[in-house]
Amino acid sequence: MLKNTVITKKFPLVMVAFALFSAIVTGIVAFNTAKNSLTQASEDNIISLSESRKSSLPNYVETIQDEVNFHAQSPLIIDALQSFSAAWNQLPDR
Repeated sequence: MLKNTVITKKFPLVMVAFALFSAIVTGIVAFNTAKNSLTQASEDNIISLSESRKSSLPNYVETIQDEVNFHAQSPLIIDALQSFSAAWNQLPDR
């Protein structure tokens, strides 16, 4: 293909081809490295978020239990539940 062309045209063409090849290879390697790094960072972020929520869940449930126990002892709530139960019992059966 390039047998009949002079060296002054072959040499720049070969240099450009090598430069393009090295740029493509470097781009592929950089892309794969960045992809792997971002994937690992995302996985680490999800794991840390999961661990954080896992550790805060027992505290959340305990807070809800404490609030339910507090309100269950409230005279206002007890009276309201008794009134509701009495009204419910007065409803006709279907």
